[in-house]
Amino acid sequence: MFLRCLLVYCLFAGSALFAQEKAPGVSQNEEAMSSFQAVNASVDSILQEYEQLTGNALIKDSSLAVNALPISISVPKPVPRSELVPIIESALLLNNYALIPGPEPKTVKVINMNAGKNPRSEALPLYASPAEPSRR
Repeated sequence: MFLRCLLVYCLFAGSALFAQEKAPGVSQNEEAMSSFQAVNASVDSILQEYEQLTGNALIKDSSLAVNALPISISVPKPVPRSELVPIIESALLLNNYALIPGPEPKTVKVINMNAGKNPRSEALPLYASPAEPSRR
C-alpha cells in the first residue's frame, strides 16, 4: 500500500502534467471555465476530452481497453480548466490508468495498470524521499 501511495505521489509531484499553458489573450483572472460530465464513459472518450483540454498529444498503450470498466466523472458547476484537468487525471489514476510525461514536451504516455503495465517500466523515476530528485 505504501508503494502505491508513493507511486501516486511521484506521478503527480514529478510530472509536468499540471503545468497548463494559458490560451493567448486570456488573462490570469479570466481563465476559461468548464464543467464536465462523463457517465459510464469509455476511457477513450475521457482521454479525448483530456487531450482537448490540455493540448497534450497522448501516446496510448495498446492495452488500454483490457479489463476496462466504464468511468464516471461529474463536475456539474463550471470550474477553471486548471482545476478540471487534475480532476480528470485523478479519476483516471483511481481507475488504474497512469499518465506519464512523454519523450517530448506536450506529450503524455497513458498506460493501463490493470493490464500488468508498471509506470516504472515506462521510464518514470521513482523517488524514495523528497530530497532524492536533487541528487541527479
